[in-house]
Amino acid sequence: MRLGDRGQQVYESTWRPLEKRLSSDELELLFWLDVLSDDDRARRADTFERQQRRLSKLSTVDQLEREVGRIAKLGELLETVLRPSSEADPEVRRHLSRIVAWGVTAAYPVVLELLRRREAQTATSVQVADALTVLESYLVRRVVTATATTVLNRILAQAVEPVHDAEVPAEGLRTYLSGGRRHFATDAQVRDAVHHVPFYLQGRASQRKLILMWLDEGLGSKEHVDSKGLTIEHVMPQSLSAEWRKALEGEIEPGADVDEMHRQALHTLGNLTLTGYNSEMSNGVFAVKRPRLQHSGLLMNQSIADQESWGPEQIAHRADTLAEEIITLWPGPDESLMVRSGDQTSEMWRTAAMIISAIPAGRWTTCDAVATLVGTDAVLLDSHLATTGIREAYRVIQSGGTIPDRSEWMDSARKIEPKQLLEADGVRFDASGHAAPEQEMSVEDLALECGITVPETAAERFEAQLSQHQEPSTVEAVHRLMNHWAMRGWVQYGTGASVTAFFMADANGDHIWPIALSPTGKVEVVFQYLARREPFTDEELRKELRLRFNSAPGVDLEDRPRPGFLASSLSNEAVFDDEVDGSIDN
Repeated sequence: MRLGDRGQQVYESTWRPLEKRLSSDELELLFWLDVLSDDDRARRADTFERQQRRLSKLSTVDQLEREVGRIAKLGELLETVLRPSSEADPEVRRHLSRIVAWGVTAAYPVVLELLRRREAQTATSVQVADALTVLESYLVRRVVTATATTVLNRILAQAVEPVHDAEVPAEGLRTYLSGGRRHFATDAQVRDAVHHVPFYLQGRASQRKLILMWLDEGLGSKEHVDSKGLTIEHVMPQSLSAEWRKALEGEIEPGADVDEMHRQALHTLGNLTLTGYNSEMSNGVFAVKRPRLQHSGLLMNQSIADQESWGPEQIAHRADTLAEEIITLWPGPDESLMVRSGDQTSEMWRTAAMIISAIPAGRWTTCDAVATLVGTDAVLLDSHLATTGIREAYRVIQSGGTIPDRSEWMDSARKIEPKQLLEADGVRFDASGHAAPEQEMSVEDLALECGITVPETAAERFEAQLSQHQEPSTVEAVHRLMNHWAMRGWVQYGTGASVTAFFMADANGDHIWPIALSPTGKVEVVFQYLARREPFTDEELRKELRLRFNSAPGVDLEDRPRPGFLASSLSNEAVFDDEVDGSIDN
């Protein structure tokens, strides 16, 4: 509109081809990525305002026309990212396909910068492929070592500048990712993680499958295997039959606990593979699974089938083998630049102090909110605040706006109570002593104030909150429940500050959600809702469901609309089996 007489010509020659190249959603993505390249704190919801502000500074027709041309050129590069089949170089095409399959749009600004450099002839295709390998390695190693994704968006957005400035893009990216608190997993961390991290519960299901597919490709298979029908298979199954239990007893040391060994090794990388025969193999003993694996097109399955039996020794050996393959395929960081564990702790507290000092006068927040951004436990943060002299710590109070009983948070010189300090700031309290909820700063408010990226989806926020509130054994049990539920329904997430997971299923053409799980640890059975949905309009059926839950040790659901039990009880395998296999499946 501001181009005047030249508007139609520019539209036909430059803008219209861009609209044909990208869908409306892809155009929106393009403009957000453009904003993100200038400000890593930008939110997707701010795209229109930020672009409008940028365009308002352009006063001449020539400036506007150049800007349209710049966006169009960026759109061509984005099309290459989104549809890598158009990329001429085979190695760049392979890595672009992997980045797209990984499904993290936060990586796109780095990828676009690499393609921009090649377009400007300041980087070759070989150099672009090398840098994409570093990026891929960073993403894969984070999943293998169970590194939280809380600040991944910001880390990757800030990687654009070092990629732009470095003479060799791969070295610039590797140096940047190796420094600070960016958690580029080392070789030693990978070798340790494959034995202890429950890989099956990490990242997204699609990402776990991709890693296994890429590992198989790395073995040099010349046979193409269609990945669409493949699912992740536990060689040692999730539920031990009497035959499996007997076989494992012969594989472990006398007196060792089969159930404990099973729990520790079950979800680790060494026990996992891909197969198109998951349902056929099911809980079958190794002798039944072995022929299927032997005739698989996947080389990793053939190596499993080479074993005479399957137990902790074979799982550990395969884990070691896969760790070395990961290290070879995906080179690690420059360890000379890495922050050591003690320094990481110090940096974590420095981050906490930075966040708290950014809380404006007249606002308050909670330990839970700060801990979510810092990546620590709220109780640990609370203890830290009680023994350190962060000046604005009085602005961190309890959920609901009540003042914690912490005399150490008083001003040491003036002995002023935290409530008085907050009131002096402008925080209002009601007659019951609760701070005004409209003055609370949420996790998102704090993140925006400090330029820290919070989990971008409700599922990721749930994961962050679950890890914050629950012991690792409970987190693992919840993941196990979700994986089990995925065979018959799906999980939907709430939109509140505390994200609730609703376990959904189809029943008689309608949706039901019998279970709601809060990250703070309560599992509710929502009879109030079920009573309005078939088949649970039948009161006797609801009663039967409640009694089945109550058959599990330590579970005692009362006859009321939304009774519940603690999520921590799911970490007891006997309870889990009763509640899931006994109650939910039936």
